[in-house]
Amino acid sequence: MMSPSILLQDDSAEEVSDILDDFIRSCHLNYAMICDNQGFVLMFESAIWAPEAPPIDSLAALIVSNYAANDAIAKLLGDEDFTESMQKGATSGTFIEKINPRLLLVAIFSDTTSLGRTKMKSSQLIAPLSELVKESDRKDIDITNEWGEINTLMVDKLFEGKL
Repeated sequence: MMSPSILLQDDSAEEVSDILDDFIRSCHLNYAMICDNQGFVLMFESAIWAPEAPPIDSLAALIVSNYAANDAIAKLLGDEDFTESMQKGATSGTFIEKINPRLLLVAIFSDTTSLGRTKMKSSQLIAPLSELVKESDRKDIDITNEWGEINTLMVDKLFEGKL
């Protein structure tokens, strides 16, 4: 089963929430979120003026997929990656900036949002967000060694009729 690549601890989660809330207010965004490169939403904030949020998990999965496709385009063009991406429609859009190799900062905006301000503010947030998630980076839990070996042996014995 897949799980988020990073888990925010209580203190970090509160700080990240405050940062996203400030990002929303200062840029007049509808929503802001942080998601990992697997499409898991680590933090989501909504403006009080925003319409009802779309299904966040589906939105994050599509944003991450789109970002991955753009990353592949960058490689084809000879760049290591694209650190930011923007999609704009008649009334809404997304601005995505890479926090680190595993995390994306996503701004979802309306036609009243200043894209220049959003880009400037997001670039200022990358360093503090990167520090906060680095501090709370999940330690990998290795359950495959002892636990996995014991279960494998038990299953093998079961099918060999020795259990």
